[in-house]
Amino acid sequence: MISRSHVFLSIVLLLYFMVYAVLAQVSEYQTAAKLVQQHQFDQAILLLQQILDRSSSDLKARNLLGIALSATVGGKKRTNSLERFWRWSRSLLQL
Repeated sequence: MISRSHVFLSIVLLLYFMVYAVLAQVSEYQTAAKLVQQHQFDQAILLLQQILDRSSSDLKARNLLGIALSATVGGKKRTNSLERFWRWSRSLLQL
């Protein structure tokens, strides 16, 4: 039989890992925001896509991704970024 202490320990560990995951995502978002501010759009886009792969409903990450994509200037580079975004968006709809 499972004791109360095992159940309590399991709950505490689960909460710890949930908090850790949230903090890691916040840290990744902050890194992506800094990359956008530094005009390192390709790196920011990759990081934001990773965030959204894990949490597709993250509105802040979606918004920042839109900013990074729209700020990517220059014909082919911009087209490639937009194509990557649309491929990635369509892949989410297929899930």
